[in-house]
Amino acid sequence: QALKVHTKEIDNTHLRDLLQDPKRNGALCASYNNISLDFARQRLTLNTMNLLFDLAEARNVQGSIKKMFNGEKINTAEDRAVLHIALRAAADTVIKVDGENVV
Repeated sequence: QALKVHTKEIDNTHLRDLLQDPKRNGALCASYNNISLDFARQRLTLNTMNLLFDLAEARNVQGSIKKMFNGEKINTAEDRAVLHIALRAAADTVIKVDGENVV
């Protein structure tokens, strides 16, 4: 609900205007282990990110990610495991579904 309200609040905000704020731009960039993320070029604010993090926590996204990597059946519509990660996994990775390695 808060995210919907926030979306209406920034609906008329132009990315060009957001990019004028160096503090925002720096806060929306991160690097780790040679991987860089740059959200500064998206039409969002620090508040947007905080609201998205709150939503992810409320929906237990981290728990679902753990279940996905464990091969648990999180696709409730089809009652099966979500195997997107197996498609991109290294050949020696073990991801088991119903006791069988699917990599």
